[in-house]
Amino acid sequence: IDTGDAAARMGKERKIPRAPPKKPPARKKKVQGGLSLAQTGVALAVVIVAAGWWYLGQGNLTYLKPSNTDKLKEVFFGRDPWVVICTNSSVHEVFEGASTKVKDVNFGVLDCNAQLPSKKTTMQRLKLEKKKPVMFYSAYGRKPRQLQPKLLSSEYSLVRELRALGMMHAVKVKDTMHLQEACLSRAACGLVLTTSGNVDDTSLETLNALSDEFSSMNWVVVDASKLRLKSPSEKELGLPKFDSSGHRLILFTEKGESHAATSEEDDEMSNRLATPYLGPFTAEKAASFVRDVLGEQTERKPASVGIFGGDLALTKRKKPTPPPPPPQQTTTKTEPADEPPPTPLPTAERDAQAAAEKEARIKRELERRAQMDAEASDFIVSAEEDEYDEEEDEEEDEYVTLD
Repeated sequence: IDTGDAAARMGKERKIPRAPPKKPPARKKKVQGGLSLAQTGVALAVVIVAAGWWYLGQGNLTYLKPSNTDKLKEVFFGRDPWVVICTNSSVHEVFEGASTKVKDVNFGVLDCNAQLPSKKTTMQRLKLEKKKPVMFYSAYGRKPRQLQPKLLSSEYSLVRELRALGMMHAVKVKDTMHLQEACLSRAACGLVLTTSGNVDDTSLETLNALSDEFSSMNWVVVDASKLRLKSPSEKELGLPKFDSSGHRLILFTEKGESHAATSEEDDEMSNRLATPYLGPFTAEKAASFVRDVLGEQTERKPASVGIFGGDLALTKRKKPTPPPPPPQQTTTKTEPADEPPPTPLPTAERDAQAAAEKEARIKRELERRAQMDAEASDFIVSAEEDEYDEEEDEEEDEYVTLD
């Protein structure tokens, strides 16, 4: 056997070709903190989206469309509180910030210069003044009220104003036209005659509770210390006499065909029923009364009076006559007793007294004449002396001239 050839063949068999070396995987670039650029971008997007959803959940901005008539009618004349800023661009930062702090008021954004379906703009429809930025507030059936631009100086000023406007959930009425519009033209209305212009906190809570529970009807307030009802009068409506001890309440509802007149006092043209409340002005008692009146519209209430809503009016209440002043205690002066007339003098004594008075009078007259003559003589002498002095001066002048 050829051992050399075998060894050579074995050496050739052991040479196995090697595969090319594999490249190590590329390392991902890391940013500070250990996150990749892709992970950082995803995380940033998530944060932005979450912040946006959080912000939208905190605020309640509503962008109103001029073409949405039903929505605008609700905003302008509805019950829910709305504050609207007029703009067609960016919203004022104070207005936007206040929307996150006041939860019981809706914040709206509207282009008030855009034309409404009625061919008028909101500025014309609500008679708003061009005080930029233009804002208005409406709630509880009140007329929209324009707010001053200075309220946007800070969120605190705007929030404070909105809370003050929402303290009373009713409409304050001051004249007959407003009473007709806010109360007597509605299907149902509650009229509260307050004892003064300022309502105490307890009564205000009662009024707001009634307004919130019976939100389908309008609630109005009249200062009964200055105004009273007439045609018919408060007495004819069954209301108790006005005094400063408590508020009075009367409900006005539409009169249906089933409400036949049961009294000769009812007008055949009456279209409304007036039902006075004679109990205490508390939330529980007054609410029970309202539920009783509204719950049985088909049955005539014994205390209700049929009226024609267009005749009811407000007039000024006469100021109460002040009480008479207390009688003054006068001290009676004791007059002295009448003195008897003096005893007349005898005739001879009276004649002597008259002669003495006449003689004294003549003597005084003579003394006065003598004094006047003496003064006159002094005046004449001094005048002559003056003339003599003047003559002497003239002579001296002549002498001087001759020399």
